[in-house]
Amino acid sequence: MIASALLCGSIFTACDDDNDTPNFPEKTEAIYDMSGFARGADVSWLSEMESSGYKFYTSDGKEQECMSLLRDLGINAIRLRVWVNPENDTEDVKGWCNKGDVLLKAWRVHNLGYRLMIDFHYSDRWADPVQQAKPKAWENYTVEELEQAIADHTKDVLGAIKEMGIDVEWVQVGNETHQGMLFPTGQTTSSDGIKNFAKFINSGYNAVKEIYPNAKVIVHLDQGNDANLYNLSLIHISEPTRLGMISYAVFCLKKKIRAVKRNR
Repeated sequence: MIASALLCGSIFTACDDDNDTPNFPEKTEAIYDMSGFARGADVSWLSEMESSGYKFYTSDGKEQECMSLLRDLGINAIRLRVWVNPENDTEDVKGWCNKGDVLLKAWRVHNLGYRLMIDFHYSDRWADPVQQAKPKAWENYTVEELEQAIADHTKDVLGAIKEMGIDVEWVQVGNETHQGMLFPTGQTTSSDGIKNFAKFINSGYNAVKEIYPNAKVIVHLDQGNDANLYNLSLIHISEPTRLGMISYAVFCLKKKIRAVKRNR
């Protein structure tokens, strides 16, 4: 009886006191600063990795979605690679990095507040300094037809991204193009190839600006230690508002290998 009376008394006391209400901790959402210096990551393989069963974890072993994990670690920009028709390459590619796959990943990037770079390879597979294969559908195109195909492909992908309400801050026209692109037509080992390479870059540039006038257009070259290479590659490219993105990966790797050999 005494216990019941005390219980009731406490209940009535709580109800009678308007200020004596339970205080629940407010749920606060993390605030991410995505401005300033670009700290980027290329996650183009992510959808294929997830399809294969890959999982991602924090340093203390907690499973977390990859892009949100990268954001927690300070990444504020994402690069996504685009291939033209990857299903035409080999059976194991399965269309990864085609237009549809890029749109799905771009939507995820957008919803997490990232800044976005789109990287056009203008190939059905990986393009790098020694392999810049034309898309299968473009193999027999003339120079003029290749210029138009670059423009159409660029506008098609970027237009679809823009329709989703997604901003693109940077667009890369070609990947590791220090020897040109769309071999052999745009290969910089000949005077005609150099001129064609410039035409292809300018075609991509103009297409980007038609869809995203404020986007920064990037010419991507590797071997950032070689000034002569850059002068040769860029001298025929006319547009003045383009950025150059320099990759030091190959150069640094060679230096590391030489250092390892010396220390053996």
